[in-house]
Amino acid sequence: MPDQTQRLLDVLDAPKKLVTFSTADGAGDHDAVQAPQHRNEVLFDWLDNVLYHS
Repeated sequence: MPDQTQRLLDVLDAPKKLVTFSTADGAGDHDAVQAPQHRNEVLFDWLDNVLYHS
């Protein structure tokens, strides 16, 4: 479903940010398994912002 991500974002009533990973980021496979450090950096930076800087 091409619009699945946007539909989910539209119904969430919480802090959110859409980050698109590219093949260059190591996201050639599902969930950026080739670049977990990059994925985790994005996730933890978002959590840090939501939890401590809101």
